[in-house]
Amino acid sequence: MNNFQKVLRNTIFLASTEMALKILGFLWIVYLGRVLTVGLFGTYSVVNSFITIFSFLPELGIGLIVVREIAKDRNNVDEYLSSSFIINITMAIVTVILIFVTSWVLHYPGNLTQLLFVASITLLVGTLRSAPLYFFEGTENMKMVSVLNFFNTLLLIGGAMIGFSLSFSLLGIFMGMLAGTVVSLALSFVVFLKHHHIPRVVFRIETIRKTIFMGLPLAIASFSFLVYTRVESIIILQLLGDKAVGIYNSATPFVLSLMQLLNLPFVMALYPTLVKLFEEDKTRFQKAIKKSLLVIAFWSFPSAFIIHFFAPSIIPFFFGEKFNTGIPVLQILIFFVPFASLSALLYKILIIYNRQKLYMVINLIGAGIDMLLNIVLINNFGLIGAAYASVTTQLVLFAIFGFFVWRISLNKKII
Repeated sequence: MNNFQKVLRNTIFLASTEMALKILGFLWIVYLGRVLTVGLFGTYSVVNSFITIFSFLPELGIGLIVVREIAKDRNNVDEYLSSSFIINITMAIVTVILIFVTSWVLHYPGNLTQLLFVASITLLVGTLRSAPLYFFEGTENMKMVSVLNFFNTLLLIGGAMIGFSLSFSLLGIFMGMLAGTVVSLALSFVVFLKHHHIPRVVFRIETIRKTIFMGLPLAIASFSFLVYTRVESIIILQLLGDKAVGIYNSATPFVLSLMQLLNLPFVMALYPTLVKLFEEDKTRFQKAIKKSLLVIAFWSFPSAFIIHFFAPSIIPFFFGEKFNTGIPVLQILIFFVPFASLSALLYKILIIYNRQKLYMVINLIGAGIDMLLNIVLINNFGLIGAAYASVTTQLVLFAIFGFFVWRISLNKKII
């Protein structure tokens, strides 16, 4: 099987799974939007955004590094999986503490702090699933990645639905998610052990140090990315209140689902193949980059224009008329999709070039731009300002990523 066939096969596996998961996840969000008040839906969105911003910390940016090293040499599997597990569990505990302290410093009310604590424990448990996923991604077994991700989301949403049906409260939802994640963790390791021997615990300080050192720029970059894609909910909460957060987040599911459904599977499947092409044939590597960017552009721009045009019908159909003020937000925010999708491939190319630090700097710039734009534009234009801030930030980042990938591919100096 050639590289193109591998990428196509893996993309089909991932895309089909993502399609089922995103439809299920989207329907769950729509259901919550209809049964919860706008304010409670806003609180739910704030908790998710808050936890998502901190989700970079348990992994500490080592995921792509571990996958890259396993893809290069499968003799490294036990060593890198052992190192990643030690790093993940240590940082996950640190993350739970930081989330609790941060919510206390921000003087969040007791009910919101309680929800954040339960959600942070869920994040900790979910992080422990990373090692099996690293293994399957590094060995290009995307079928198992698809299966495990499918059951993880199914258990997460199933647990949330059971928890909500029993209590009709946000706490019940997050407790159900925690229970579902625990079951998913057990399932992930059962499947992993059926495909790989019980890993030798290889505790090498040098490997751990090296993995953290290579992954840290990615962690900082990931944090920056999460800031400029999620922080608007937190800023909106502070400036406009929980109802405004609910309105804004009636638009975001369409944006995130479109990217995760169509772009994420393609880029995930492509990454190990690009790593191999980079090592074996630079000419084919360059051609693969160009073709991949064209594929992303061909689906993302038309999709954005279609959703922009039909937004006045989309929002009330799915969420009801109480969210109609989210229509202009969606019409603007949907153009985040093409630029973010192209950037998702470009930044992985920087990682293949071993330019993690450059990737980190670019994302820090993006976080700074987004924070400034959000504060200024939300104060002056409300929710529309938040949408413009997100799209503008991603457009600038796409231009910067593209410039540096172009310079590096031509072996030109980077000032």
